[in-house]
Amino acid sequence: AQGLLISSHTFAPPAGVTPLGSVLLLHGLNTHVSYSFASYEYTYAGSVLQRYVDAQIIVHGMDMPGFGKSEGVGGKRGHLLHMHHAVDDTLQLCAILKACHPFLPLFLHGQCFGGAVATLVLQRAPPSLLRGCVLTVPNIVIAPEAIPSAVIVGALGCIASVAPTLPILHEPEDSDQDFQFRFASDPFCYAGAIRRLVQRAAPHVHPLRAYAGRGQDTAAHHAERA
Repeated sequence: AQGLLISSHTFAPPAGVTPLGSVLLLHGLNTHVSYSFASYEYTYAGSVLQRYVDAQIIVHGMDMPGFGKSEGVGGKRGHLLHMHHAVDDTLQLCAILKACHPFLPLFLHGQCFGGAVATLVLQRAPPSLLRGCVLTVPNIVIAPEAIPSAVIVGALGCIASVAPTLPILHEPEDSDQDFQFRFASDPFCYAGAIRRLVQRAAPHVHPLRAYAGRGQDTAAHHAERA
């Protein structure tokens, strides 16, 4: 949607197996599709990808602009001018996938930041485009203890308006040392600072299922039950 090259991936059931639907995977902030949805060892076996395919679901994934193997705005890694750019790209890919498989129901599965993007996509997608959505540890409501003071939030807004490409925030480190090592050793994960990206989403009525583990500290867990 922004003239950027977006990396995408597809995993389909074997020849002769009739697919029952398709799903588009949206990864977490600073990571990519394989990091979020492949196995811990980056293999297909035992992964979310395999579970979908075994259930006769065609799996599509995209690395969002500036992350993974996708181009970033101005050549910058880990940079989005606005949340709606990720939403635009997702909607565009959804339309392409639906045109390729017009009779298959299409779902979204968003993790972390991808869950926030999926929620915004549901606001704008025509009713006939998506059948439903799955969210895992979605960043749709920030946990109270992770919210900075009003002074800091105001300052960040001013900085973003004056210097929109300035990286100023760091993603909180995962408390699991194994995951810290996995993230740090992955050349397609972005370990630099990020911009402040916040957008309000309106209520929606799509079928929705959300999951959150207790080890995720930046998202409010009550949001998945809202």
